[in-house]
Amino acid sequence: MTMTAALLAFLDLASFSQGENSRPSDERIEESVKKGLTFLRAREKEDRAAGRPKVPRELVLWTLIVSGTPLQDPFCERLFDETVSAKPDATFPVALQAIILESLDRVRFALPIAKCAKFLADNQTEEGAWGHGSPSIYVDDIEYGIRRRPILRLPEAPQDPRVLNRVRIKQDRRGEEADPWDSFFAALGLRAAQDAGCVVESPVVRTAVEAWKDGRVGSREANRWKGSRWTEAPPAAVTASAVSSLLIYSHLLREDPRRNPAILGGADVLARSWHGGLLRTGGELHPAGLFAVGVAARLLDLPTLADQDWFAEGARLLLGAQRPDGSWRAATGDDAAEWDTCFVILFLKKAAVPQKSSPGRAPTPTRPEW
Repeated sequence: MTMTAALLAFLDLASFSQGENSRPSDERIEESVKKGLTFLRAREKEDRAAGRPKVPRELVLWTLIVSGTPLQDPFCERLFDETVSAKPDATFPVALQAIILESLDRVRFALPIAKCAKFLADNQTEEGAWGHGSPSIYVDDIEYGIRRRPILRLPEAPQDPRVLNRVRIKQDRRGEEADPWDSFFAALGLRAAQDAGCVVESPVVRTAVEAWKDGRVGSREANRWKGSRWTEAPPAAVTASAVSSLLIYSHLLREDPRRNPAILGGADVLARSWHGGLLRTGGELHPAGLFAVGVAARLLDLPTLADQDWFAEGARLLLGAQRPDGSWRAATGDDAAEWDTCFVILFLKKAAVPQKSSPGRAPTPTRPEW
C-alpha cells in the first residue's frame, strides 16, 4: 500500500472490497475462543494450587470480559475482587485495571480509575515514557478529590453511565526506566481514565508524545520504532504501539491526528510491513505483536494492510496454530502460554479500541472524532 492509499484510508475516502470467503466464520472464531478460555481456567487453577508465578490477573480478567464471559461467573468474580483489592504497583496491570473498570462502570469505579491514572502520571519518566513502574505515595491523595466512594463489586452487566464530574490528575514524581510495551499500555490506560472523567495535566501527555517521536530509529521519515523488551518482537508491532499511542494522545489533546507526520508516516510503514509484522524470525507467530498491530489498524480504520485483510489473515493463522489443549504457545514457548492465549483472544475479539463519544459519555463538543 502506498502512502497515498494509506492516507486515503485514514481519511475514510478509500473503499476496500472484503474477502468474505477468506475470513473465518464467527462460529469458528467463537469455538476457538471458548477453547482458549477453558485452557486459561485450567492453567490458572494449576498455577494457584502450585503457588507458581502466573500471568497478571488483570490480563486474564480483561480477556474474560472481552470474550463475553458472564460477570457472575465465579472465576470473574474472584479475579475482580483480587484486582480491586491490590495496591497499584506496576504499569501494565494498573493500565489494564483502568481499562477494565471503565468498561464495567466508569462512574461507580471513579475512585479506583482515578488512582490508576494518578499511578500512571507518577510513573512517567522525565523523557515521557513508562517502564515497569513502582508504587507512588501520592496515589491515595486522589481520594480527596472524589466525594463518593465507589462500591467495589461487579455490576450485573457492563454499564454506560454519563460522566458528570471531572477529576484533575497532576504529576507529583517521576518514574524510572522506559519500555515501549509499558508505554503503549500506559496510553491505553490513560485513554480509559479520560473516559471516566480523569483529566491528566497536559505536560504528561505532551511529553509522552515527544518520547514516542524521539524513539524513532533510522531516518525521521521512516517512522519505525524499537525497544528493549520488544527486541524479539516484529518491527511492525512496535510501530503499531507507537502509532496507537500517538493517536490516543492526539485525542486527549483534542488535536487533529492527520496533522501529525509521525502518525501518518507510521501508518504508511505499518501498511507496507504487514507481513513483517505478522511473523517473527523463523516464521513464528507473535500474539502480543498481532494484538498491537490490530489495535493500530482499527484506530486508523484500515481494513487492509499490504492489500490484505489483516484480521482475516491473522485469524486464519491463529486458529491453525491453536494447540489441542486450547492454548497458543507460538511466541516464547510453554512458559508464556497464558500470555499468548490471552493476547490471541484479545486479537480475535478486537479488544482495546478507544470508543468515540456515545450518549453515555460526558459531552465534549470540541473533542475531534477519529
